[in-house]
Amino acid sequence: MKQTATAAAIPGATEEYTLDWQWRSNHDALFGDIEGRSRWISVEDTRREGGQGVWIQGDSEWKLINAVGKRPNGAWEATHLWGFEVVGGDRRHTRRVKVVSKEGQELRARMVYDFEGDN
Repeated sequence: MKQTATAAAIPGATEEYTLDWQWRSNHDALFGDIEGRSRWISVEDTRREGGQGVWIQGDSEWKLINAVGKRPNGAWEATHLWGFEVVGGDRRHTRRVKVVSKEGQELRARMVYDFEGDN
C-alpha cells in the first residue's frame, strides 16, 4: 500500500506499507530516520490487544491495517490502525494513531478520510 501526503509548509511524504510485519528502515523528510512494520490484523485481535474504535466491515474480511513506526533512538513509537468506521452516519475510512514518547506521554488521534469520486 502506498500513500502520499502534503500540507502547507511541510514537505510531502510518501509512505509505503508492505503488510508482512517485518521491520524496515526509512528516512522521512519530517521525522528523520524511522523504522516501521505493518500487517493485516483481525478486528478481534485488535480488540484483544486493546485497540480502540467501532470498526465495521470494509473490503478486507473484517481486517484492519496495523502499522507501527518508531525512531531508532526510542524517542517515540506510533501505532496506527486503518479501517472503516461509521462517522456522522456515513461509512468512512479512518486511521487511529497512538503515539507514546520515551517519557511515557501519550497522544491519540483519529483521522477521517474524505472520498473523491465514486465510493
